[in-house]
Amino acid sequence: MLKYFCCYLAIFVVSKPCLVDGQGVEKKNSLVFVIDDTGSMADDIDEAKKQVDSIFDAALKENDSTIKDFVIVTFNDPDVAHRTTTENRTVFKKALEDITVNGGGDCEEMALTGLKLALENSRDGSIVYLFTDADAKDLDKAETVKKLAKEKQCRLFFMMTGNCNYGVNAPGHRVFFDLAEATQGQVFTLTKKEVGQALHHAVESVRPSDIIASSAFGAAGVVSDIVPASNTINFNVAENVKEVLISVSGVGISVDVTDSAGGKPKTEETAKTSGSTIVKVLDVKPGKYTATVFSAGETSVVITGITKGGESSKIV
Repeated sequence: MLKYFCCYLAIFVVSKPCLVDGQGVEKKNSLVFVIDDTGSMADDIDEAKKQVDSIFDAALKENDSTIKDFVIVTFNDPDVAHRTTTENRTVFKKALEDITVNGGGDCEEMALTGLKLALENSRDGSIVYLFTDADAKDLDKAETVKKLAKEKQCRLFFMMTGNCNYGVNAPGHRVFFDLAEATQGQVFTLTKKEVGQALHHAVESVRPSDIIASSAFGAAGVVSDIVPASNTINFNVAENVKEVLISVSGVGISVDVTDSAGGKPKTEETAKTSGSTIVKVLDVKPGKYTATVFSAGETSVVITGITKGGESSKIV
C-alpha cells in the first residue's frame, strides 16, 4: 500500500491570450522532442517516426491550435545537437530520419544538457518530451534546467524505456521525477514497443484552447511495486470545460470517476501501456468530480481540462 501520497491540487491555465501590436491573439508554443541517440535507442526512434503524421495532424488541423512549431534535439555522451525548429512536416520527418544512432558506452548520457538546449530553442509554454533508456550523467545542470523550464512555463515529460540499473533512488534516475514534478509533467515507464502508443499523450497534449491541470505524485522508495493502492483526487470543472483528460503513470492502473451526485460520467481509455493510462471524461458538466486511481509503484496523476474556447478561466 502507499505509505503516503503527496498530493497538491493546482488548477491553472497554461496558455492565455496575449497582446501583439495591441490585438488579442493566442500565444503559440512549441512541441519539443529531446531524443537519446545512442545505439540502444533505435527501436524508440522508429516508433516515434510512425507517429509523426498523427501528431502533426492533431497540432495543425485546428485553427486555434496552441502549437506553432516543432523542435528536435538529440543527445548522447558527450554530444548534443539542435536538429531542427520547424513548422514543416517534411522537414521534421527528415530531421528524424537523419538521426543516426551509435555508441552508448558507460550508460549514463548527457540528458540534461540536451534538455537545456531544447528549452533554449523553444517558445514559452512549450510541451517537452524526452526519450531515453539511461540515467542522466550531467546532474550539475539539474537546477539550471528546472529554473529555465519554470521561467518559460514549459512542462517536461519523460519517456523512459530503461535505466542504468543503479536503483530507483539513483540521482541520475530521480532527477527525471524531480523535474517532472517541478513542471507538472510526468515520467512514463515503457517498453520500447510501447513508445508509439505512449505518444498518444503528445497527440492529446497539443489540443487547442486553454488547459487546466491538477497533479499528484507518490514518493519513490515508500510505495509498493506489487500491490495496487487507492488514491482519491478531487477536482472542479468550470463552465467552459468540455472534456477532461486523466493521465496516470504507474503500474496496474485503473481509474474510476464520479461526479458530486455520485454519478458515473462517460469515459473512454484513449491510450494504455504497461506503465501509463490516459482516460478521457466526455461531455463533462460544471461541478465537483472525484477521480479514484488504483496503481502500484511510484504514481503520478495529471488531470487536464480542455476548454470550449472563448475567454480563459482560472479555478483555484
